[in-house]
Amino acid sequence: MRKSIIVLVSVMLVFTLVGCKSTKVRGEWWNNPPMDTAEMHYEVGVAKGQTVQISREWAKANANQNLAAYINNSIEAIVTTYTNESGEINSDYMQAVQSFESKSKQTATATLSRVSYIFKVMDDGTTYVLAALPTDVLAQQFKDNASSSFSKTEAAEQANQMMQSAIDKYFN
Repeated sequence: MRKSIIVLVSVMLVFTLVGCKSTKVRGEWWNNPPMDTAEMHYEVGVAKGQTVQISREWAKANANQNLAAYINNSIEAIVTTYTNESGEINSDYMQAVQSFESKSKQTATATLSRVSYIFKVMDDGTTYVLAALPTDVLAQQFKDNASSSFSKTEAAEQANQMMQSAIDKYFN
């Protein structure tokens, strides 16, 4: 009897702790999406299709489209910061900046493979998805792209450091 009570209390305690944790972490994110943190960028997608599966895929695609827009905006902001701080850019560096932009946009697809998703299906069939993108992965990919975009000269190394600085400023 005592063993049964201990097991029952333990199970109730686990359910209570799990329930409290999920409320604190998730809440009603479909009404009030979480704010970005230093580690994560969040986007919400929503859809209502003929089936729950169609709605889930459609909502996920909408969230991914929002993430892709965020990545593009990030790239543009980093390039703007770089060009503003570096002053006049010669044609070699402009080609390197364009190479960085191109490589970074191509890595957006790879970055989306690291996204985690939480789904919420409403009674009327509307499906919401919360997509969480780890920003450290994105920042590292941008840094790798910057390093490979500039040729290996002293001036290029300085330009690369300035691009790295622009990336750090954007993500911090």
